Amino acid sequence: MLVRAPLDLFRMVLKKITVPLYRDYEVTTAVREVGIRSGYRPECSSALQCVASLFRNTNETANFWTHFLPSVYFTFHLLSSFRYEAVYLPVAAVLSMACIVMACSSRSFAGLWSQKCLRILSFVLPYMWDNLPLVYRVSSEGLRNSTAGSLYLGQFLAMMLATFFYGTHIPERLAPGKFDCLGNSHNLLHLLGTLATELQRRAGFADMTARQGMYVPRLSGVTSLAAIICIALTNTAIMAAFIVHLPQDKTTRSH
Repeated sequence: MLVRAPLDLFRMVLKKITVPLYRDYEVTTAVREVGIRSGYRPECSSALQCVASLFRNTNETANFWTHFLPSVYFTFHLLSSFRYEAVYLPVAAVLSMACIVMACSSRSFAGLWSQKCLRILSFVLPYMWDNLPLVYRVSSEGLRNSTAGSLYLGQFLAMMLATFFYGTHIPERLAPGKFDCLGNSHNLLHLLGTLATELQRRAGFADMTARQGMYVPRLSGVTSLAAIICIALTNTAIMAAFIVHLPQDKTTRSH
């Protein structure tokens, strides 16, 4: 009863917030996606509309939740194990901020390929840096731990599939309008990316367990936590800066 009352109130508030949805020909080319015909949100929405849209059947709803829920899951595991190297973490922090800038600024470019390149680059850069220790490890020592080796191979396969679907816009390219809100290449990118991250996390822990005596932590848990908080706040500030400078009204409708 204590949980149901707030949920009912939340539903009532959501129902009062109007979030119009548009077809592809009603929005500017900057936000159109190949094969996605419907479910587009207003290009300039209020904060309440943005929140309400997370619970509506838009073509970005699944993308948000497949980003947000895995991030909560991986943050939990991250906070439970503070193990970073002195150089690895600072570079990862810089890359995370650079990727936020690239992802947000991609909407400012008119060309579809310019947008696509920036978005892909915002994923590729951290992925390459994230896997650099693994490449060094494999090239210098091989994968003696068969459990970790299988998991590492699985994460590479998952990322290859994610890249394939996102780059080809399959399946929505083959059946336009059928995968507007669920099952499109963007959804598959998030799901396969989450799978790859989880496989890599499990492989890393398997490796650390097998090689525990070889590892000497250089940063304390408090230092790592402080770094994570600073990075999160900085990235939030970057996104806020882009939101503030959004144009007032870019949505165009056909009459």
